[in-house]
Amino acid sequence: SSFPINFFLSFQRIPSHYLSSNKHDNKFIMTRISPSSVLSLLFLAPFSFTHLIQRTHSFSPHSSSPLTIPSHALFHPIQSSTRRVILSPTLGKATCHPRLPLRRRFQFVASMAMRANGSNQEEKIPGRGKGKAEKIKIAVIGGGAAGLASARACLRANQLLSQSSKLQNNDDERDDDENDMLEVTIFESRRSFGGIWRYDDASDEGKRMKTKDRPMYRNLRTNLPKELMAFREFPWILDDNDFGDVVNKGGDTGSGHKSPPPPPSYVTHRQVADYLDKYAKHFGIEKYVRFGCRVTQLTVLTEDENKKVEEMTTAVDEKKEGSNHGEMQSTPSFYSCWPSISLEWTTVTYEHVNGNDPTPRMQTHRETFHHALICNGHYSLPSFPPIPGLRNFSGRILHAIEYDDPLDFKGQTVVCIGARASGADIAKEIGGVAAEVFLSDSGCERWEEFGTKGENVVKRVPRTSWIDDEGGVHFSSSASSGEDDDGSTQKKQEWVVKNVDTLIFCSGYDYDFPFINEKSNLELSFPPGERRVQPLYEQLWHAQYPSVSFIGLPHSVVPFPLFELQANAVVSQLLLQSSSLSSSSLTEKETEGLIESQVVPLPSLQERMEKARLDATSGGPESPGRVQDTHFLGSHQWDYCLKMAKIGGVYDESMEKYIATNKALYDRSGKERKQILPGEKDKYRETRFQRDDENRTYRIIYSEMEEEKATVS
Repeated sequence: SSFPINFFLSFQRIPSHYLSSNKHDNKFIMTRISPSSVLSLLFLAPFSFTHLIQRTHSFSPHSSSPLTIPSHALFHPIQSSTRRVILSPTLGKATCHPRLPLRRRFQFVASMAMRANGSNQEEKIPGRGKGKAEKIKIAVIGGGAAGLASARACLRANQLLSQSSKLQNNDDERDDDENDMLEVTIFESRRSFGGIWRYDDASDEGKRMKTKDRPMYRNLRTNLPKELMAFREFPWILDDNDFGDVVNKGGDTGSGHKSPPPPPSYVTHRQVADYLDKYAKHFGIEKYVRFGCRVTQLTVLTEDENKKVEEMTTAVDEKKEGSNHGEMQSTPSFYSCWPSISLEWTTVTYEHVNGNDPTPRMQTHRETFHHALICNGHYSLPSFPPIPGLRNFSGRILHAIEYDDPLDFKGQTVVCIGARASGADIAKEIGGVAAEVFLSDSGCERWEEFGTKGENVVKRVPRTSWIDDEGGVHFSSSASSGEDDDGSTQKKQEWVVKNVDTLIFCSGYDYDFPFINEKSNLELSFPPGERRVQPLYEQLWHAQYPSVSFIGLPHSVVPFPLFELQANAVVSQLLLQSSSLSSSSLTEKETEGLIESQVVPLPSLQERMEKARLDATSGGPESPGRVQDTHFLGSHQWDYCLKMAKIGGVYDESMEKYIATNKALYDRSGKERKQILPGEKDKYRETRFQRDDENRTYRIIYSEMEEEKATVS
């Protein structure tokens, strides 16, 4: 193929180990600057260096050693009989990764060569202003912690591109909003962000709907310390007035005065919501949120529809000053093989007619985006495991999502079905006022009682097996053999509790995406009861269409840091995809500042689909696995976080230390939590931590549990 600068490419096979660890990537590009001089450019495996070739090299494809590039050649252009050409074999400066398909490398090298020779072709691309990068429109569905982290990842990328452009162009004045490459919009169905942590919204809406649709309840405190929960780039600092929500411990300074109390590590839901407010305000995220917008339909555009989008995308714009809802506008094309996404959403406005009460008016809107990050959480659709005979129960039945105040159960006999975090906390809280509380745990094999009679009595019992005709609740052990603690042979046992007033299902939630259906042109399976979403690559990208990603699906994790890493990985891959398939969508200077680390590109469609199939049938990381544990991580989350950091190009020693410190905090807080019996005081929540990332550990400022141990000893 001929290019304006007399730039030629030819292809030739060479042994794959010269190129990268990818055995399928066994081609290289030979560039010929002029008929008399030949430059053989070998795309080496990624590592931290950026060298440019200073002189013409000859290279034999049958050579026993790879092409070497002299270190003194850094930033020196090639001098030839034609114009100068600047090439770089590494991703950091040239975005040309050895694992990228050969066609993408071809496009990038050609574009770089044309720029170096003064070609103005990039200014002639339809839909672009002179020297401006085409915008990539990103929809974030959900304004909770995952949605905020996703928006922040987009804004962070814009800042990096802007800073690079300013430094290299000596441009101190730049309209960031106008020139931002990533145009992000957050769709939040409610009137405030914060998701499940917005307790006030949940209680207010519950009053109107006669029910509660968020798992947050009145007295909830986190079961993870804030030093572990916080986003990496935004430390969690409590104000003085925040200390009143929890018990604080002060130490004696030796002069008879109490030292200021250390800040609590386990915080209330109000403090979490306040932290998210501060996070959004600090990074300027609020202006990108469209409140009161409920997404009703997500559709992946077909090949023909994408061709139309390439020419002109019709969109319904946000209501602005001087424009009306429903006005159609055109948006520039997006040079990517990832299909675009059409979103539909509804808004409700209220009109006053003839002085009467306001009448609600629903409007439907539609807009096309290049990528959709789904951040709607997985705590909205309650899961109810089947219990034979449930219809025989005449008392009150509710799910933990509806629980709010323990006083509602004063003097009652209550059974909590499910003994994980929410079940254990709710049983303990109700136990202070109820007559009896039974915590039904599928991992329990005997009847156990805890606490002090008359104060906080909770009985832990085996799984709830069935309900008889008279409404009696039966609990059954699963053991039919083996030995008890006293050496006697275990047999399957069953207990029954009669006159139960309330059943509370603390049985978790199913994944739910109400805007994905048979019209979505998207193969996605998430049957109720399975707690499995497929096909997904790395529990994040849709394996077939990576332009749809799901933030925060893994459970039994530290959520906020995981959201941050996942969102960064998605944005990095989106930028890499854009710059690789259409290097003209980024200016040369923006390309150089795009990604400082070595981003690992997503594999081929075939590899993604196969990995998704294996993940969906694995039953999770533990053995033997269950379908319901497909997205369980637990102690495996640290390897996953490191993988996300590498995919997102942010892996380095400081990230390694950060994740190691998170692991240390998680293990310590989990160990203390497990030492607390269901009927005991939550002493573990009085421990105060301080991070020590440099040494990959933490420091305990105060621990009630440690003080008790010292007193006993």
